[in-house]
Amino acid sequence: MPAPLAAVALVVLGYAALICAHAHVIRRHRVRGAHEPRAALWLAARFGPLP
Repeated sequence: MPAPLAAVALVVLGYAALICAHAHVIRRHRVRGAHEPRAALWLAARFGPLP
């Protein structure tokens, strides 16, 4: 039964990577007029620029 858990873990890690990448783009490479979800804006405001 560890195979389903591994699949779920990979999906969760994939989503986390996408969210982090999106927050990074908003913090570092702001594109004027681009759609910016509220959650990503909150993450960027809360944690600031990456070191």
